[in-house]
Amino acid sequence: MGGTKKKTEGEEIVAPGAFKIAYFELDSIENNFEKVKVVKKEIADKDEHYNSEVAKLEMKMNRRVQGYQQKQNSGTMTEQDYVNAQADLKRLETELKGEKQLLDNNYQEFVLRRNLDVRKEIEDYIAKYNKEKGYSYVIAYEPGLFYFRDTLYNITSDLLTGLNEEYKKKN
Repeated sequence: MGGTKKKTEGEEIVAPGAFKIAYFELDSIENNFEKVKVVKKEIADKDEHYNSEVAKLEMKMNRRVQGYQQKQNSGTMTEQDYVNAQADLKRLETELKGEKQLLDNNYQEFVLRRNLDVRKEIEDYIAKYNKEKGYSYVIAYEPGLFYFRDTLYNITSDLLTGLNEEYKKKN
C-alpha cells in the first residue's frame, strides 16, 4: 500500500510525504486553450446579436412614439386618439420589456452554459491527466489567492497541450 496507512477498516489516510498538489495558471488556460477562444467568439457574436435585437426593440418604440408625436403636432389627433395612443404605448412598452427580458435570459443562459461546458471539459481532462500523475489536489492559481507557489508543481503547459490535442481530435 505504498504511501497509505489504514485508519479504520476500509478507510485509508495518506502517509506523510505522499500528499501532492499541482496547480495551473488559470489565465494561461483562458488565453491559450483553443476551445476557450472559440467560446469567447461565440459569446461575442451572441452579445452582438443581443445588442442588435435590443436596439431593434428600442427603435420600434421610438418609431411608434414619433408617429404619435407627428400626428399630435399636425393637429389631427383627437382627445380619444391621444388616450388610445397612451394605452398603445403602455401596452407596447410592456410587450417590449417582456421581449427584452426573454433576450436577457437567453443570453445569460447561453453564456453560463458555454462557460460551464468549458469548465467541465477542463475538469474532465484534469481527472484523466491525474490518473497517471496521482495528485491529491489540482488547483487553479489566481493572483491574490495564494502567496507562494513552487513552479515545480506548475502543470499549465501539460494541461494546455493535452486540452488542445483533445479539442482538435473532437473537432
